[in-house]
Amino acid sequence: MGCSSKPMICLDKRFKPAGPICCGWICVDVTRDVNHCGHCFHRCKYSRSCCQGRCKNLDRDVHNCGFCGRRCPKRTKCVFGMCGYGG
Repeated sequence: MGCSSKPMICLDKRFKPAGPICCGWICVDVTRDVNHCGHCFHRCKYSRSCCQGRCKNLDRDVHNCGFCGRRCPKRTKCVFGMCGYGG
């Protein structure tokens, strides 16, 4: 049955759902879920992560280096998920 018949259940804190949005039959957090990134059923491509509702490559993104929200210092590259690796 899931949340499809009662989508408001996703907002009920007593059940501690995965997120506030009902996608089909499950509650999800579209800001972090790679299978529902940004909106229901939008899947991130292989090797990408969902950061604030956008699919990101954590190996090379200077604003999300290694994990979501980790920013590299100015003029520092993100390589293999590490700021300034090899340089």
